[in-house]
Amino acid sequence: MNRSWFLPLLLAAILTGVNAFKAVVVDDSAYLLFARHLAKHPGYPYLFELFWYYEPQPANEILMPPVLPYWLAAGIALFGEHLILLKLWLFPIAWMLTASLASLLRRFTQGNHALALAVLVLSPAFLPQFNFMLDVPAVAFGLAGLVLFIRSCDRQSATLCLAAGVLAGLAMQTKYTQLVVPAVFLAYGISHRKWFLPFLAIYFAVMTFGGWEYFVFKRCGESHFLKHFRETAASGEAQGLFARIQERLEGSPPLLSQLGGVALGFGLWGLRAGGFPTRWLALVVVPVLLTLASIALRPYAKSGDPFWFFMMLGIGSIAVAVAVLVRMIAKPEWKQCLPWNWERDTLFLAMWLLIEIGGTLGLSPFPAARRVIGVALVIGIISARGAGRFPGTPKWIAAVAIAWGLALTAIDTLDADAEREAVVKSRTLIPASPGGTIWTTGHWGHQYYADILGMEQLVPHRWEPRPGDWLVFPVMPDPEGFYRPWPPMPELKSPANWKLLGEVVVDDPLPCQTVPNLYGGAYVLRGRDVPRLKLAVYRFQE
Repeated sequence: MNRSWFLPLLLAAILTGVNAFKAVVVDDSAYLLFARHLAKHPGYPYLFELFWYYEPQPANEILMPPVLPYWLAAGIALFGEHLILLKLWLFPIAWMLTASLASLLRRFTQGNHALALAVLVLSPAFLPQFNFMLDVPAVAFGLAGLVLFIRSCDRQSATLCLAAGVLAGLAMQTKYTQLVVPAVFLAYGISHRKWFLPFLAIYFAVMTFGGWEYFVFKRCGESHFLKHFRETAASGEAQGLFARIQERLEGSPPLLSQLGGVALGFGLWGLRAGGFPTRWLALVVVPVLLTLASIALRPYAKSGDPFWFFMMLGIGSIAVAVAVLVRMIAKPEWKQCLPWNWERDTLFLAMWLLIEIGGTLGLSPFPAARRVIGVALVIGIISARGAGRFPGTPKWIAAVAIAWGLALTAIDTLDADAEREAVVKSRTLIPASPGGTIWTTGHWGHQYYADILGMEQLVPHRWEPRPGDWLVFPVMPDPEGFYRPWPPMPELKSPANWKLLGEVVVDDPLPCQTVPNLYGGAYVLRGRDVPRLKLAVYRFQE
């Protein structure tokens, strides 16, 4: 009995289950608020205002492609805005991701499909980043489209090609970073000498993508994608082409640093396949693990800035993938015993890696772990392919890779939960009938939980507190820096009239953090020497 479905199903359940008990984090809030609107007005996207960053603004000004919010809106319509149920509602997307990865690994690797699938899914590329944000679902749609496209080429099937194109269109309408998917189709067609089907799939992808934008134009008066594309293009024209290229290149070191944290396990797993002697693997792995432990277990003032460490890991991960590709191509004595498409598949993987690197540099407005998922994914597939082709990679390397993904997920869950816990505890300092408005300021998860508990977001320069009003105010360790709740806090008006009633401190012995740096910063993990989160509760009195 073929049970190849079981492991993808199990890993999808793990992805969904781990996420189900994790608090709303970073941009989750925006997509939940968008989904809340769509549940009530599904035919009129973007025709409302959303409080984001500093003040309410037209929803069309906030970059929010529709696929995942519509899926969440369907869940809200079915069983209400219950977060655990909504997170379980993401299970089909998780299964699509794991099943697609399993299919690609069976195609491109030899003999280690199950282990490779576990290493990829439980890595920092997916496990800690599977939430209400768009990136992992977008990759899931893109990979599903690629699987069907490869099958359409194998079977010369226009029907499968149509389905692949529709999935690619959905991937692009989940996150615009998936604009690379048509290029990946074309790369597969070129490497495998399929000249017609890539263009057919791209046609269906463009029609799916463009059909939605036409609908938005008719309903809202302006295409969501074109609006943001024009703004980005205008910014680039103002800078000039050379300055724009220079800006992207200058932004590559933080992306490399994020890649180092995300693809760490893949790089270590591919070392042996890249030609590194097995007996020396521990000389690389042990110092890396000790450095990670130092970052996680020592306060920031003592552990220092981990940027260069993670950047070197990022460069090393790409170097390992390149070494594996070169080694696979440079073994002519194997040609007679390899499948006919071995070299073509290797060429495709090399092209796919280049496409993902180019897409990351070209489509990333700021560095974040989710920006490098595509590059890390291809590095993982290449490492798995090499590990299957070149025996000798010890199983404990895979265990190290999985352990790193689990550890980072645990830290990220702890960090995300702090925002929920801080808001809930601050509300207990205020009577059930407060006798005035409870104001707050903050962003991301703080904003969402404050809204649920009846707090009102204040707008700087428009806010006029009255006697009896309350204020839940984040205490920032560095008011000028990039911290959380973000954006920067306004100054208190009439500070003498505000009476401090108490402070809420959420902390634990683990001196490291992933928020906000995993989601917008130069590295996935850094030490900290301040409380995880701190809120102050005030009352306005005359």
